[in-house]
Amino acid sequence: MEPRSSPFGIADLAGYLAERKHLIAAREGFFDAVRSYLRPEQRTDAYKLGDRLWQSPARVITDEHWVSNPTRGYITILPDADRGRAFRVCVLQQGNVLRIGIRLPAWIKPQSHTALTTMFPGRLPSVQTLPTDETFIDWEFDAGNLYESAQEMETAIYRIGALVEKALQQTVPMAKE
Repeated sequence: MEPRSSPFGIADLAGYLAERKHLIAAREGFFDAVRSYLRPEQRTDAYKLGDRLWQSPARVITDEHWVSNPTRGYITILPDADRGRAFRVCVLQQGNVLRIGIRLPAWIKPQSHTALTTMFPGRLPSVQTLPTDETFIDWEFDAGNLYESAQEMETAIYRIGALVEKALQQTVPMAKE
């Protein structure tokens, strides 16, 4: 009896598990790249450019504020109120889709929502008010070549970084600069 194959080129469970192992390894690499990109020491130019938050503690994302699960396809940056970072960033990569969302506490002013919802021209996010009165803003991007194209991975990392940066600029109080 010949092995059956699917339209995706996976003939059996062993083939699927082998491909899944490669996918998880690729996600781990992507998540490591995101973490590296968002390290505060990566912003050495910020002082020269006059960034009011160039040395803000809100930029420091400690290990306990990162939650990731490459098997399930997500990485999250948790809020850290002590450092002035009140928002949560959620990145979900499944299939050919990359979703990048931000969860803002209820006390964040609607002007901040507008600045965040318009940051990717031509891309309108979904905006939801959660039962907790928090606002969740969520973008969906095509990521079909995320693990095959350095340019696509760079674009994804840039989008995540740009969202974190915009959220910091919009939400960090002056006392936490």
